[in-house]
Amino acid sequence: LAFLRLAGAGFRRVAGAGGCMAVAVQDIAQWLDDRGWEYLTVEDADQTRFVLSLECSGALTLSLEVSVAEEGQFVQLRVAELIPGRTLETTPYRRRILSAAAEETFRRRLAKIGFDPQDGEIDCCVDLPLEDCTLTQRQFEYAFHLVILVARLVHARMAVILETGRDPGPLNVEDLPKPQ
Repeated sequence: LAFLRLAGAGFRRVAGAGGCMAVAVQDIAQWLDDRGWEYLTVEDADQTRFVLSLECSGALTLSLEVSVAEEGQFVQLRVAELIPGRTLETTPYRRRILSAAAEETFRRRLAKIGFDPQDGEIDCCVDLPLEDCTLTQRQFEYAFHLVILVARLVHARMAVILETGRDPGPLNVEDLPKPQ
């Protein structure tokens, strides 16, 4: 819930911060359909998820999930398992990987790189807390393409660390494998 602090009056709920849908699940489905993306829809009691599998250049397949929660007031785009937990457990370069993940998160404004201590995986996500604003198709597509780009960049960096033990530092789009 969104709150506004009024001088001497405590907290008060801001109009429009609850009950209005910032984005409809049908809008997200339509935007994905418009782009020709194939996806699986999973509806839970508190959220709807769209699950996609994206084949990228360089033999990389990303698992992307778009979650719509809190009655459309929160959207998360997440690429899971950039580095699987079992790989992170067995590599002697675990500290370098986690350090690179922290650096990548620090460098980004919208996308975050995460480490799940439960299963050890590294993932990438963009959180869109909409509260009392409406998500446009343009904003959604920006976030969608951003999470994919950042995931590809981070995956490429982590792959070099896993292979060589050397951290190449942050990569640029030019460093990614080209389509064949």
